[in-house]
Amino acid sequence: SLSEGIQYLIALENLDIYGCPKLISLPEGIQHLTALRSLRICNCEDLSSLPKQIGCLTSLSYLQIWKCPNLMSIPDELQNLTALETLFIGGCPHLEKRCKKDSGEDWHKISHIPKVLIIPYSEIPSSTGWGSLRKLKCC
Repeated sequence: SLSEGIQYLIALENLDIYGCPKLISLPEGIQHLTALRSLRICNCEDLSSLPKQIGCLTSLSYLQIWKCPNLMSIPDELQNLTALETLFIGGCPHLEKRCKKDSGEDWHKISHIPKVLIIPYSEIPSSTGWGSLRKLKCC
């Protein structure tokens, strides 16, 4: 698990969580990172949920969730993030469905975000295949 010591990094502005295949959830202590502006969560295959405390990240302007295929939904508290300008989701089949513009079960939680980018799981190129990416859907 990600250490609860994260709560003491109160001046942290950028956090990249990358390649943690056994990470199931972020620690609740993340709520203390109120200076955080950018959060990128990538290649965390076992991540199944985001804590409701993510709603305390009032300075967050950029959130990227990439290749977290077991992440099931977006917490309601994401609606509290009024500074969030960009949400980028790729390689997360459950979120792709739930965050579909106007019809997804979680769309109301993210509809306030000016730029929502979702790349369907089926269109995620291999690490060498970015040159073949033909379409990037932006809501």
